[in-house]
Amino acid sequence: MGRGIALQFLTPLVGMKLVAIANRTLPTRREPPPGRIDSVTTVGTVAQLESSIDSGRFAITENAILLCEAGNIDVVIEATGEIELAPSGDEGDRNGSMSS
Repeated sequence: MGRGIALQFLTPLVGMKLVAIANRTLPTRREPPPGRIDSVTTVGTVAQLESSIDSGRFAITENAILLCEAGNIDVVIEATGEIELAPSGDEGDRNGSMSS
């Protein structure tokens, strides 16, 4: 489901763009998703994520909370389909992200 949403946002969409994806485990091979992404930057801090977005680079991380803490991300979509795998407490529903 998450892949389908990401592919939708890689097509022309006025006002929103896919800027980052969080996944519990990152692939060992960091290939950009198909579409309009030239390169992928792996990030581990909010500062790295925000810098990547500001530079126009696509970011991936294993820490979904970073997406919620980044000041330049407006929308976060949880698309795992596995709610029991979401973080507990007030950190739930945080995976995948888009920014306007």
